Amino acid sequence: MVAATGQSFTIVKADPLQDREEIVNFWNKSFKKWPTAKYAQFYLSCPEGPAHCWVARENSSNSVVAAYALFPRAVWVAGERRLTGICGDMGADPAIRGQGVGRLLQQAAREFFESSDWIMLHGTANPLSRKVLLQEGFRSIGESVRLVRVLRSIDPLKRRAATRLIAPVVAPVIDWSINYNAAERDYASDSTNQLITIQRFDERFDHLFESARTNYALIGERSSKFLNWRFADSPQRAFHIYALERRSDSVLLGYVVLQIRKRIAYIEDIFSLDPAESLRAVLAHLILALKQQEIASITLSYFGGEQFMSVFEQFGFKLREKERAFVLLRKDSSRISSTFEQQENWHFLHADNDVDANP
Repeated sequence: MVAATGQSFTIVKADPLQDREEIVNFWNKSFKKWPTAKYAQFYLSCPEGPAHCWVARENSSNSVVAAYALFPRAVWVAGERRLTGICGDMGADPAIRGQGVGRLLQQAAREFFESSDWIMLHGTANPLSRKVLLQEGFRSIGESVRLVRVLRSIDPLKRRAATRLIAPVVAPVIDWSINYNAAERDYASDSTNQLITIQRFDERFDHLFESARTNYALIGERSSKFLNWRFADSPQRAFHIYALERRSDSVLLGYVVLQIRKRIAYIEDIFSLDPAESLRAVLAHLILALKQQEIASITLSYFGGEQFMSVFEQFGFKLREKERAFVLLRKDSSRISSTFEQQENWHFLHADNDVDANP
């Protein structure tokens, strides 16, 4: 179906399976760092169905010169499971930038959204895409942040020319000051729970999510099916998965999914029975385990409420920077839609997005 016509191109809705080769070739040509393996996972095998894609075809050659995708996502809000769409890949060939292609792609996607059963479109946006999205009716409700906890100071000291030579001398002193009163020490003698590593998510994670989701005002689905698709079966990269269980009955209190690169642990997802005491236990056991592995630091990108962030601050995480704007477009007809506009209600990590920490 033709959606719109620009100066030298035409916007059409694409079939993610039939048009796979053309779309992948466009991304590989125009954006060298775009991960090709992402297509099979996010475009074709999402648990909620394939992506919805629009492309701009050059009128003279019919080749793809711009593309945009929405990825279906299930969320739980006010006790209801509803479908939303993540605003995913959007890009254009340099030759047609400035001709309004981004705006026309957004208009085509919005037309689909208005006729769908999705209640919201949302995502994180860089300054360029944020400008386009705001022009098309999206609202920016805050910014995601990056939190970092340093475990071993020698690595960052060695990276700086001014401290490289003295790093072996001063690092032990800095590490002692960092860890002397660290909150995780209170859990070092915890014999009630244990942190385990797993390869796949089983039915215990379904029970965890069903028990815990009502403790979160708005939470993306975290069933075993979703988590295996997102992490265990990911064709893009390998993840490290930890779960905290009670020793007495193996009931789960929470889990963490990490990428570990160059002695830095990137939190892709963290979820617990409640966003307070259970979260503290999960985080404490994780930090203790990573210290034994001589991990240098832990980093987290997050958009959501202060309660969750305050737990991380209790464990020595520092706010390093604000990252991307969080934008959304909701249907006013939904009686629960206003919940989405309050940052405090969100719990949004890389697991909820179409990108990983990508170190």
